[in-house]
Amino acid sequence: EMYAQMALQDMLLWFSKGGEVGIFDATNTTRARRKRIVRVCRENKQNNVGIIFIESICDEEQVILQNIRSKVKNSPDFRKMSHEEGIRSIRERIRRYRSRYEPVDEEQLSYIKLFNLQSRVLCNRVFGRIGKALLEYLMAIHIGHRSIVLVRPGEGEGSNGINRSRGQTLFDYQSEERGAHLSEEGRRFAKNMGDYLWKIYKRTLMRNSDSNSSLSSRPEEAMELGARPRRGSETKLNPRSWDGRTLKGQKFKVMTSLQPISMDTAEHLGSREEYATLNPLHRGIGGRSSLLQMRAKDPEFFNQWKWSPLSTRWPGGESYDDVRRRLMSIIIEVEQQSTPVVIVSHIAVLQLLLAYFTGASVSECYKIKIPMHTIIVLEPCQGGTYKIKTLRFDEQGKEKVVDEGTELEMAVSPVGTLGVSRFR
Repeated sequence: EMYAQMALQDMLLWFSKGGEVGIFDATNTTRARRKRIVRVCRENKQNNVGIIFIESICDEEQVILQNIRSKVKNSPDFRKMSHEEGIRSIRERIRRYRSRYEPVDEEQLSYIKLFNLQSRVLCNRVFGRIGKALLEYLMAIHIGHRSIVLVRPGEGEGSNGINRSRGQTLFDYQSEERGAHLSEEGRRFAKNMGDYLWKIYKRTLMRNSDSNSSLSSRPEEAMELGARPRRGSETKLNPRSWDGRTLKGQKFKVMTSLQPISMDTAEHLGSREEYATLNPLHRGIGGRSSLLQMRAKDPEFFNQWKWSPLSTRWPGGESYDDVRRRLMSIIIEVEQQSTPVVIVSHIAVLQLLLAYFTGASVSECYKIKIPMHTIIVLEPCQGGTYKIKTLRFDEQGKEKVVDEGTELEMAVSPVGTLGVSRFR
C-alpha cells in the first residue's frame, strides 16, 4: 500500500511538471482503493486530473492457460522453478486476487471494461478527446503476434542516385518529383522485396502446416514475417492452396501512400490499400528542398526549426507534429491487424511509426535513419516490444541482414538543435 501511494504521488508530481497522460499500474482491485485514488487526485486541484479506470476481464480458460505458460516461460520470476511449479504459483496468485477482487461498477466513475480480449467492451462516463481515443485504441490492440515491415519507396526516375547514397533523413533528402515513378534500380528493389517477403511467408506457412498446427497454437514458431490468428482463433491455413500471390485464410496487409512511387514499390505484394495519411511530410513552398538547402533559401524558417524541430511547420506545409496527428488512424489500423503488415511510406512517416512501435523518444525521431532500398522488419518479442531487423539485397537479389537488435540507427544532426519542443 505504501509503495502504491508513493507511485501515485510521483505521477501527480510529474503532472505538475507538464505531464499529460499517466498510467497508474497498481492492484486497484477494491472499491476502497479506487475511492482513495479519486480522492487524492481530486485534492490535487492544481493539475485537474481526469481519471479513467481500465479493467480487463478474462474467464476463458484456454486464454488464461496460454498466458500463464507464456509468463512461466519468459518471466525471470520463475527461472528457479520448474514449469509445473511456476504454473501453480501463478494459479495461487490468481486465487488470492479473486478472493479480494471487487469489480469496477461504481456508477460515478469513468471506466472501460474489456471482456475476453475485447470480445465485449463496456464504457461508463467516458468523454473527451483523450477518452475516446483511448477507447478506440483499446478496441484495436490484441495479444496476437504479427510482424510489421516498414519500407521506404525505391529510387525514383531522374534522381541520379543522389538519395540512394545519402538522404536517410530530411536533413539531406531531396523529395522525389510529385508523380514520379520508379527508376530501373527502384524497380529491381521492388521485385527483390516482393520475392523475399512472399518466400519467407510461404515457407513459414508450410512449416506450420506440416506440423499440423494452427498459427495460434504455436507462438514459439513466430514467423520471420508472420502472425497468428487473432484472439485465439483456430483458423488453419492451407499453404498448398498457393496460387502465385494469394493464400487462402491469410495474407499481407499492404498499406501505401498515394504517391505513384510508393504504389510502384508495392507492385509485387499483391493487393494493396492506399492512404492519404501515409503521404510524405508536405514541404509547402520549400518544394523538394532538404533542410540543409532550406538553410540558404529561408534562414528564418531554418532558425525556428533549430529551436523546435517537431512543431515548426515548413513554409506553407506541415510539421512533424502535423504528421503525427494524421498517423493516429494508421496506428489504430495497424494495431488491430492479426496478419503481417507491410507499410510503404516516406521518411518522416516511417520515423514517427518507428518511434511509436519501438518506444523511441519522439522528440528525437527526426534523426532516425531510413535508408533507401532497405527493409525494416519489426518482429514481436515478449512483453510487447519489437526486435528490429534491417535487410538489403545484393546484385543477385539475395537478401542480407545488415543489422539486428533493438536499437535504432540515429543520424547526428549536421545543423544542431537549440531546443526540443514538447510532443503533444
